[in-house]
Amino acid sequence: MELGRKLKFHRTVRSMTVRELAKKASCSNSLISQIEQNRVSPSFPKYTTLNRFPREWSRAKMYRLLPSELTSTFTALLLRLEKNGFTPVRRAPSSIKDFCVVLQGTVICCVGTEEYLLEPGETLLFDAIFPHQWFNHGEQVAEVLFTSPVAFQLFETVEKDLRWREHFRKTKRKMRRHGGPSSSADPSR
Repeated sequence: MELGRKLKFHRTVRSMTVRELAKKASCSNSLISQIEQNRVSPSFPKYTTLNRFPREWSRAKMYRLLPSELTSTFTALLLRLEKNGFTPVRRAPSSIKDFCVVLQGTVICCVGTEEYLLEPGETLLFDAIFPHQWFNHGEQVAEVLFTSPVAFQLFETVEKDLRWREHFRKTKRKMRRHGGPSSSADPSR
């Protein structure tokens, strides 16, 4: 998928307008539009700014530190938790080993039924297929660096895509059983 389509996909998944993204990336609406239509390529500093716009939750943000095109087999993310900040319970659709190091602050990470209290410099290796959630347990901003040997994808996006595909398959089977279009007349093949 080329850069423009990726940018538009991730912007729409986050329910952001072109104007909102342009404001976050400190550029014009027309530049975002031209990039999404693959009419222009952004400069490298602008490209890294666009790649770093965060995934946001309640007083928590996750930043991609490396452009995905440069790191197709490795991910580096920074989780920033404000005082009393936390992430929702998340889980990967498949087994992904995440290695994390606390850079500052005190955090609690819940993985499955286990709870880990981590201080600066402490590390955790866990499989993101298990439900996990992060909490800032201290009085200051906390930061956690994540590394993973796979390319970054939002779990929520992948799960949504997988649910849609399964729903589509089930609907197609029901239509065939009830006299709907046959597979040879199916335009999606």
